Amino acid sequence: MENKFDSPETAQEFFDRLFAYDLLDRYPNHKVAAEVDYSLRLLWSAEKVCIQDWSFSRERIREILYDELTPEILLNAIGAYKIYCTAPWDLSIIILAMLTLCKYDPDLLEPTKMNELREQSMICFAGTDFTDYANAKNKADFFSYAKGKFFPLPQRIFSLGLSSGEILVYAYLLYREDRKTFKCHPSYETIGKAVGMSKNTVKKYVDGLHEKRLIETCYTTVQTKDGHVHNGTLEYTILPLNIAEEYYDAKQMKRLVQEQAKVNLFKKLAKFDKKRERSKG
Repeated sequence: MENKFDSPETAQEFFDRLFAYDLLDRYPNHKVAAEVDYSLRLLWSAEKVCIQDWSFSRERIREILYDELTPEILLNAIGAYKIYCTAPWDLSIIILAMLTLCKYDPDLLEPTKMNELREQSMICFAGTDFTDYANAKNKADFFSYAKGKFFPLPQRIFSLGLSSGEILVYAYLLYREDRKTFKCHPSYETIGKAVGMSKNTVKKYVDGLHEKRLIETCYTTVQTKDGHVHNGTLEYTILPLNIAEEYYDAKQMKRLVQEQAKVNLFKKLAKFDKKRERSKG
């Protein structure tokens, strides 16, 4: 019999219910919000998590997250994470530790002891959505992902009405993204060579991604040794997907309202024409 926690519907319910999108209102720093989302997905996709002498199976991890994690606990974990941690992997451990070990030994919440927990923990992946770095046995293996050997393309990107060219450029920006700052600086020419497009075509798709709220862009400058300042490449910031989703949903709703208004107008005009014809007769 299939466990309910293996169901995609259960996972979607968990993320929709917990993280999301009202958490951004309570914690508007989009960089931290994106790291929280990613950390939770690491936990949900892990085959096993070991914290000191404790070991949690995938089923148990999902059960704990689904039944016990609240926005308040998550916000407390974020607070601890900001003090002394460096990567989403660390936040994943803190979240699970707060839901398990720390319930029985509150002293573990003290920063030094929590840091020891991190150092004596590991997340193992096998046969999950994170197959590109399956079987990670320690933090070094995990950071081989973080340093750019693999990168995930979110499934939700295919439900935002993007063209194939926009998806391709977005994927390349994710590939070049700094995992800590969510920024990258490739030129149009560099992107074009990587994905087989002209600079003008790349610019068109970059503008589209910006308009759809998937990225932010700003111009940079470069100062030469002789003191002259020149324009540099664009700086790209990858935004949390919920921003693009909300924008897309708002546009879809606006379009539906406009279409309904047209239908109502045509009905009124037809009704008016019938009345006019009757009055003539």
